[in-house]
Amino acid sequence: MKKNKGKIFIVVAVIVLLGVILIQKMGGNTSEDAMKQLEKLAETKAYTTEIIGENGEVQEVGETNQARLVELIATMLQPMDTGEVPQDAPTLTVHIMGEDPKTDIRLTIYDQGEETDIGLLQNEDQQILVQNCGEALNYLAELGFATQR
Repeated sequence: MKKNKGKIFIVVAVIVLLGVILIQKMGGNTSEDAMKQLEKLAETKAYTTEIIGENGEVQEVGETNQARLVELIATMLQPMDTGEVPQDAPTLTVHIMGEDPKTDIRLTIYDQGEETDIGLLQNEDQQILVQNCGEALNYLAELGFATQR
């Protein structure tokens, strides 16, 4: 009887372990994958970037400026373990469209003036709350996009 309990325990442990591995693989991208995807785009320079204002107005960012903006975003953003999207804060969205491989990434920055830190990074599969968005917002303000700063 004790041998059977030991075998059953081992079988259950293996099944649970395999289930966890399968769920992780089926779950799509992790936050690390999304960040790596953004970093790869920054390296390839094969993308276009546009800014979507609070009112939905879309403006394309010039080639020189988009390289700096995407580099800032790729190097500064850090995934947040916990936190909330600020309510009623104006937003500015950076839409990055990669050509090879085909990629669609959006960073919505919640503009809280000098307190700006939080954003929402979205790709095809997921949404990730990120921090350190202030530098990107500063750069957008330098380029002439309306911000609270």
